[in-house]
Formats: sequence, structure tokens, C-alpha cells
Amino acid sequence: MNFFYPEHNVVFIHIPKNAGSSMHAALGGKKKGPIGGRLPKEWSNCPSFTIVRNPFTRFLSGLNMFRMGAVALNNDDFYSQPRLPDLTAAQAMDILEDHRIPYDRSRRQVRANLKHHLWLQTHPFSCLHLAGTVLRYENLEEDFQRFCDKHGINAELPHLRQTASIPEATAMDELSASDIERFQRLFIRDFTELGYSLDPSACNAPPGKTTAIPVSTVSSAARKACEAWPQYFFPGQSNDGDGLPDADIDLSAFLELPIPGPGTELWTKRLKNSIRHFKHLEPEFGGRSRLAHLLACTIVIIRRNSEDENARKLFWRIVSEYGQQVSEQLDSRWLTSVCDTVVDIAEKDIDRVLGLTGTLFSNTIKLTETYTRVFLPPVPWPPKKQYHSGGKLYDGIIAFWIQQGDAIGNLLDRIDVTLSVDSPVAPFVREIITHVIEHDNNLSRIMGIAGTKPRRIVKPEQRKKLKKFLEQL
Repeated sequence: MNFFYPEHNVVFIHIPKNAGSSMHAALGGKKKGPIGGRLPKEWSNCPSFTIVRNPFTRFLSGLNMFRMGAVALNNDDFYSQPRLPDLTAAQAMDILEDHRIPYDRSRRQVRANLKHHLWLQTHPFSCLHLAGTVLRYENLEEDFQRFCDKHGINAELPHLRQTASIPEATAMDELSASDIERFQRLFIRDFTELGYSLDPSACNAPPGKTTAIPVSTVSSAARKACEAWPQYFFPGQSNDGDGLPDADIDLSAFLELPIPGPGTELWTKRLKNSIRHFKHLEPEFGGRSRLAHLLACTIVIIRRNSEDENARKLFWRIVSEYGQQVSEQLDSRWLTSVCDTVVDIAEKDIDRVLGLTGTLFSNTIKLTETYTRVFLPPVPWPPKKQYHSGGKLYDGIIAFWIQQGDAIGNLLDRIDVTLSVDSPVAPFVREIITHVIEHDNNLSRIMGIAGTKPRRIVKPEQRKKLKKFLEQL
């Protein structure tokens, strides 16, 4: 949450559990705020600063404050009482990973409040990328003094909200190995971008770089992505259009910027507000790039209005410029959605034909699996008995000769050749077929009975290398 102090003409970007209460006490006087997730335009030319902290000690500080309470700052201090007295580290991380609980204080509930206090320092909502100066908690007195000297601020820094010195406080050595591994995964961006060691034994040692962090080195991809898509990252921004960023933005920042957390189960509902809909989709893309999520958002808008020029242009830019990278990040649901969208809006026949190939392949498997799992009784696997020899199926079509036939291999070979054409849709179709072969379904099961090893459809660049190698031989 962000504040402006008129007396000092300074903006304090308050990332929770990073000496914020002490900093407010030091600056004193009247302040404007809090403003969440953004900075008002009238503050943009003022000196601004924030504080970052070792992710381990920050997490423990927040955990202990909600578990035991902290030193009261006034008679009505909410945090002076234990709000979640039985809270464990694992439960706190469960809350962090629960996409139904907001992190932006849009819901006034204790668990949402805890998530707000523990949320990533490098997440766009924390506004780290908007800070002119970044101070280290571990070197705060010296860093803050240098900042004050530079901007002519007369302030003395107290130390409030202490919890670590309480005997009952949870300490680092009480966390299990699985807790630590999970925490490192959840906060990997904070560790890497802020320069802190992943070694929990070093959490109380000063970081490798003890001086204030140059703002130019802090999350440049996050800064670019936020500037390109403010209506998504900054609550309160106007959203008069389709909710998407402009189609001419720099997409490279979205490719470089991962979405925190693990991927969650798919979300299939529909919300009228496009931004809210996009945010509900985001947890499904945890661990993948924001470009993959942005592609899904363009598909949502095209489904609602196939004539939306901005959405169509953005969709084709992602597919054409970053199709290879993004296709490898999508599951079969979104790969098929890409192909469906291509069929609906493609201008080139070859793109539409390839899109139809992908969606037919995926949906044919879906239809056979639906029939098998909904209407047929479960059977042991692998099957112990063959009841029929195959033979005629319908209209001149005969069954695959599973044990000796090569029809499946021939089919995949023909698809492989077809995908060698020059089309941005090819990587998405290739991944659809690869996912089908690698997962449990009728095709992969028949290939297993026939003794056919799983295979990946060859990518064009791999085909060129192989051809060149054979020519050299």
C-alpha cells in the first residue's frame, strides 16, 4: 500500500512486514493514502522509496504476528491480538496458494489479510518496480539515512512491531524440509530478483549486496508488463475497452515474467467483467509465463466478440511471434482453444486447415474418451482378453490391426509431414498431438498394446538439423 507525505514530499511504497510501521512513525505528520497497487499521477514526480527483506525472515514475521499478535501501537491495534493462534507455516502457504483468497485487501477477512501481508515483494501489486530507491531491511538504518540526507529529510527510525524476540515465536529451525522446499518454490522470484540466498541458514546474514538496490535492476520485465497493461495490474484503473492491453505492446516482457505459484485446476465459469475473468484464469497458469495467460485472455475476448480488432491482432501477434515458446506452456485445453480460435478468425486457408486439424484431433479423442468413461464399465488395464478380432466398423472402415498393423504410425507420419508447412499454427497442433500421445486415452492405450513407444512430433528446426546431418553423411 502506498502513501504520500506532504511535509517531506516523499512517497513511501509500503510492502508489508518490511518495517513499515517503523517507517510511518519516522516520517510522522499527515499522510495521504493508502493507495493499493498503483501510484496516482500527482505523486509520480516525487522521490519514492520502498524496503525489501529476506523472504524467510519476512514470512516468519508475518506468521508470528497473526499467530501471537505484536506489540500494540495504539489501543485499537488489530494486530496486537492473535488472529490465527493455531496457524502453521504449511497453513500459511496453503492460504498463499488458494486462488480464491485475494491478496489486494479487496476482501476484509483475516485470511485475506494474512495473504496480503505475506504476498510476494516482487509481485506487480507490491509496486516495487515503481520505487525510485529500494532499501534493504537488513541494512535499514544506513540505507534510510543516506536516503534522508539525499532528500533533506529529518527523521529518526524506531523499531516497532517486533515478534522475533518473543520466546514462543516460530523460528526457522522449526520449519520442516518440505515446508522450506515449498516456500523456496513459492518465493523464488523474491530470492532471485532481490539477491537473497535460498539457504535458510543464511536468512539472518546480510545479503550479498547490502546497499540500496538500483531501481533499474529491479524486475524490469514486471515494470514493462505493468506499464503495458495497467488496467489489469493496478486496481482502480479505468476499463472502458475489452480489458486487454494495446495490441502493439512489447510482448517480450510478458514472456520473461512468470506467474507466481503452482498451476491450479482449471476454472470454467464466466464473469461479465473481463478483468475479473482474467484474474480468475491467472492461477491456472502458475509457473508459466504471463504471455501464455495473456493469450488465453485474448481468446476469452474473441469468444465474446469475434470482431474485436485489438483482441484479434494481439492473438495473432502472440501466435506468430512467440508460438513455439507459448505452445509448450499450454495444456490441451488451451491448445485446442487456440486452434478453435484460428478456425474462427484465420484469413489464410492453410492456417484454418491446420487449426481444424488440431481441434478435430483433440475433440475426437475427447469424444471417444467421453463415451468410454461415461457409458462403458471400467476394465482392468492392460486388458487380459480380446473379445473381437476387429473387422468392419462402418461404411468401409475397418478396425486397426493393433498387434501388427502400422496404421497409427502412418497416421502420425502424415501429420508430421503436414506440420512441416510454414504456418504459426503448426506448433500448437504439434503440441496437441504430443499431449494426446503422452497422456492416458484410447490412442495412447492402443499404442501401448501394440508396443509402439511414445513419440514427439518432430519440430521443423529438428527436421532441418536431421536433414543436414544426413546430407553430410
